[in-house]
Amino acid sequence: MKKIFGIVGAILAISAILFFGSRLMKNKGSTGPTHLAVQGTLVLEKSVQAVEANIEMGGGKVIVTEADSPIVGLEVDVLANSYKESRDFKISYSPIASHTFGEDFTPLTPLISVDNGGGYSDELMEVRIPVKVPADSFAMGFIYDGATKKLEGLPMIAQDENSITIATRHFTDFVISMIPFTKLKKDIDTGFRPGMDDWQFVNRGSYIAPGGHCAGQSLSSLWYYTEQPDGKDLALYNRYDNNGDKPETPDLWEDDSLGYRFASTIQQDIDWNGFAFKLWRAQRGVSDDLTWKLFSYSMQITGEPQLVGLTKVGGHAMVAYRVKDGELFIADPNYPGDLTRRITFAAGKIDPYESGANFEEIKKGNSTRYDKVGFTGKTTIINWKDIAARWTEFKNKSIGRDRFPAYVMIQTDKDGKESSASDGMTSSAKLININASSQQADGIFTNVYRDEKLLARDAAGNIALVPGNNKLGFAIYGIADGDPSYIDFKYLNVVFEAGPNKLSIDPYTVQCVADVPCTFTASIPDASKIKEYVWSITGREMQRGDSPSFTHTFPKSEYHNITGRAVSVRAYDKDGNVIGEIAGSRATGIASFVY
Repeated sequence: MKKIFGIVGAILAISAILFFGSRLMKNKGSTGPTHLAVQGTLVLEKSVQAVEANIEMGGGKVIVTEADSPIVGLEVDVLANSYKESRDFKISYSPIASHTFGEDFTPLTPLISVDNGGGYSDELMEVRIPVKVPADSFAMGFIYDGATKKLEGLPMIAQDENSITIATRHFTDFVISMIPFTKLKKDIDTGFRPGMDDWQFVNRGSYIAPGGHCAGQSLSSLWYYTEQPDGKDLALYNRYDNNGDKPETPDLWEDDSLGYRFASTIQQDIDWNGFAFKLWRAQRGVSDDLTWKLFSYSMQITGEPQLVGLTKVGGHAMVAYRVKDGELFIADPNYPGDLTRRITFAAGKIDPYESGANFEEIKKGNSTRYDKVGFTGKTTIINWKDIAARWTEFKNKSIGRDRFPAYVMIQTDKDGKESSASDGMTSSAKLININASSQQADGIFTNVYRDEKLLARDAAGNIALVPGNNKLGFAIYGIADGDPSYIDFKYLNVVFEAGPNKLSIDPYTVQCVADVPCTFTASIPDASKIKEYVWSITGREMQRGDSPSFTHTFPKSEYHNITGRAVSVRAYDKDGNVIGEIAGSRATGIASFVY
């Protein structure tokens, strides 16, 4: 009796011309062609149970001993405290009658199933699979997901002439497959690209991950690429610049707070004192040649990028997305968007890779030449479903609330009196002092930005407002491990009502587009007193009359950019007295022009 898992899936090949023609570098979240993930079908014969055993919290081994079993000698080593209760382990197998994963997928074992109640263990478990691999071939383990119809490469921590040992934190269906050395391709491309599929911000670490969040940043971008949560083939890079709000702020990474806190939260969801480093340390015993083949074969079979684990003193995580002529192409969170990062392999050895725990350490001159490269399965060190749950928090803008310190925004007046600072608040004073306050964070402070520029504070902590609306951005930091560390970013609109009649321009900050009309409207509490409004652009009068609105089309020109206060208005009463004046509205993002 046979059961069929799935249908024939996606075709691997998409031409390089289509790929590069459709996807643009620095794409600001553009759409690209379908990535190259492979799906397939396994046709299975009837499942046969091989062994059943109960493992207590103290750990133990489950071994298949039936001499006529095709998996005789298979051994699962469960370390003490892997689970918080005893578990029943049931190992079964299903012979593979046929499959649709192509000629490069040659099963050496049946599909092996380990059922222990599900979930992830708190310690790495080792599975030793007896298998004979021809001398001219390479073999590795693959998880088969019957729901997604995908394969996933399993990290290998040992191999000898009679067996392969893999490491995992969870059990599902898996199989050992082999490929002749001659069939391992020299150029294997998964379609992932820095500048399109990684995050746009640099790994600087944060309050909850002061050493860096390289694994969180890499895993979350890898998850986004493979799961496509925003829709088919939508690229990640710059999609959530300024949290996806407009206008974009490419020169200000701090306001990409949702993505940044997402990466840090995923980093902290990994137990770095437990299984993660145990896996990477265990991989130091695997030869460079085998490691290289793990990356190559996994990409060739799955069509997906892979997680890289580097070790020396400490560790670093990255995404490997292509193998070509002895080079492993890398998306390094310390160098987002960089297409030139490589790990090289020659004469059976992987050369050390230069990077660091985070970008700030590299800037300080504390870079590291990591001398060991490890292959890490994407679901080995973290539950893949946990990233999906964190993504829901990302989308509803609650990401990190369970980990980062809570804070409130406080305004302090000249007499030292404190009050809550809120979005849309007004100020009759030109100088204002707003900061963050927290009972959970040490040494909390803020940097303040307007129009992507850092504002200076005076000795009393004040920043100077400009007339009308001030969209102030507050980058919030605390002290973690002795260094200023990122907590969050928050925008507050603060209206400075200048002049006795509180004349204002709406909008005060606007992104005008060349050759498209831009409208400004003056407002004043007692508009009935106004007989005439005089509108000017950079000091040149453009309109005079009783209309409080002014529409202007900024033309294209080869002259210079006007990015500061461009539009101003003066209001007169019936006797010709000036009763209100605004120095100027900020027209940003417009084409070059001169007046």
